[in-house]
Parts: sequence; structure tokens; C-alpha cells
Amino acid sequence: MQRSLSRALYEEMTVEDQTFTDEYAEGLEGRALECAGCTFERCTFADFRIARYDFAGCTFRGCDLSGLTMNSSRLSRVTLIDCRMSGLTITDGLLRDVSFTNCLMDYAALFASKFTRVDMTGCALRHGILGDVKAAGWSISRCDLTEAEIVRTPLNGLDLSDSELNGLLVDPADLRGATVNALQALAFARLIGLRIKD
Repeated sequence: MQRSLSRALYEEMTVEDQTFTDEYAEGLEGRALECAGCTFERCTFADFRIARYDFAGCTFRGCDLSGLTMNSSRLSRVTLIDCRMSGLTITDGLLRDVSFTNCLMDYAALFASKFTRVDMTGCALRHGILGDVKAAGWSISRCDLTEAEIVRTPLNGLDLSDSELNGLLVDPADLRGATVNALQALAFARLIGLRIKD
């Protein structure tokens, strides 16, 4: 994987239709990494310094993307399953038809990005940040958002009722139109200063 990705960066070409299993790549640098139709199984991406990523039709299963910074990047028709993504940062990204399933995303930060049909299921986003995200047709199910922070990211249409929201920091205006369960509603009522009588 190291050699294939290094060559693609050097020659500014797209890595296409390859499968990488149990591989480790470290310290890659470049302007853009483009992959199409690739599968990554139990691979580690360490200490990358790449200006932009473009993944299309790719699958990541059991990979370690911790600490990766993805600025001005595009993910289209991408599936991430059982991946470790602690401290991942995506800024000014475009995510379309992307699914995150059972991913560890503690301390991840997703800023100023556009989501279209993005699904997060069974993910841990503890202490993560969603900021200035514009989303259409996205879903969050059975996720742990304990002490996460949501800033200027409208949650209208999202069903959060089966997710863990303890200590979630969110502007009440962003909650408008979201679905929560009764216990969550009590917690959010306190957030806006309501006093509840028995």
C-alpha cells in the first residue's frame, strides 16, 4: 500500500480497483490522494500530510485513520465499517452517500462540510465536534454523542432517540425538528432553562 499510494501521489494519478489487506502506510506527503473502487481491510494510515483526499466507491473495513486531517476533501459512495477514527478532522469536506458503521470517532472534528445521504450507525463520537455542517438526508442511529459539541449544525429531521446524548452541548435552535426520547427531552428542557415540576 505504501508503494502504491506513494506512486499515485508522485505521479498525480488515481489508485483504482485495488484491494489492500493488513497494510501500514506512514508519512506520505502530497497535494492530492485520489482512490476509486478500492478496498482497504485492516490498514493503518499514519502521519499523512496530504492537502486533499478524493475517495470514490471505496470501502474501509477495520482500518485505523486516527489523527488524519482531511481538508477540502471529497468522499463519495464510501463505506467505513469498524474503523478507528479518533481525532480525525474533516474541514470543508463534501460527503455524499457515505456510511459510518460501528466506527470509533472520539474527538473527531467535522467542520464546514456538506453531508448528502450520510449515515452514522453505532458510532462513538464522544467529545467530538460537528460544526457548521450543512446536511441533507443524513441519519444518526445508536451513536454515543456523550459530551460531544454541535455548533451551527441544524438537526432538523434527525431521530436521536436511540443515541446516547449525555452532556451533549448544542444550541437549542439547532435542535428544532429533531426527534428525541422522553428522558432526552427532559435534559434539553433544562438546557433552555425550563423548570420541570412533578
